[in-house]
Amino acid sequence: MLKIDLTGKKAFLTGGSRGVGRAICLALAECGADIAFTYLSRDEAANGVVKEIEALGREAYCYKCDVGNFDQMKETLNDIKEKFGKLDIIVNNAGGSKVVEIDELTPEYLDTVLKSNLYGSFYSIMAGGLDLLKEAGGGSIINIGSSAMYSGMGGGPQYSASKAGLLGLTRYMAVQYGPENIRCNTLAISLIKTELLNKFDDEMLKKKIATVPVGRLGEPEDVAYMTAFLSSEMASYISGEVILMDGARTYAK
Repeated sequence: MLKIDLTGKKAFLTGGSRGVGRAICLALAECGADIAFTYLSRDEAANGVVKEIEALGREAYCYKCDVGNFDQMKETLNDIKEKFGKLDIIVNNAGGSKVVEIDELTPEYLDTVLKSNLYGSFYSIMAGGLDLLKEAGGGSIINIGSSAMYSGMGGGPQYSASKAGLLGLTRYMAVQYGPENIRCNTLAISLIKTELLNKFDDEMLKKKIATVPVGRLGEPEDVAYMTAFLSSEMASYISGEVILMDGARTYAK
């Protein structure tokens, strides 16, 4: 039976203290990778994830870092270089947005969302991540996107645009750095069972689930397992792709 093996690999993930990010951290660690991740505000949750990873026998480090701040990302990646010496895997997961229609959108909030959802993915590469992948002789970048990059719906125009921007970054990195054994892909996800869905009451949640042809919400582990696969040599011929993970919801509309 085939098994994803990331033994000896070093991974950096943004937004790892909860939800999808936490699930990815644990999945990569279960496959053998050592993990460094950022978080923004939840100290206790982040330290808890570190302990969970260590309980799996892997190294783990967490960094309180605003991914939309280049200087903070640079400082974080410099420390990771000291600890790991290289990176094999970068997962750009941090981000989010509240629903704001364009006639209510302010320049300040647009800037906030673009920094967390799009700039942060650039910064993980620009602030030292790319050099650390080169030190490893190549590796895998996985951007966590959204089906909103196709549908234009689900979080306001600022959210859709920020996630759509990951497509350009993904294709550029795949083409430009493929010769250096660096792959880049995006997972476009939707309706994953995290606390972000707590804003919906039971009736609204049932209506949302009814729009998903497979008949259920996605689990954080669904995203985590695909991320582990894309991080591995099993996916060595997959690059430049956007993989839609939404239970066929986009196609049913």
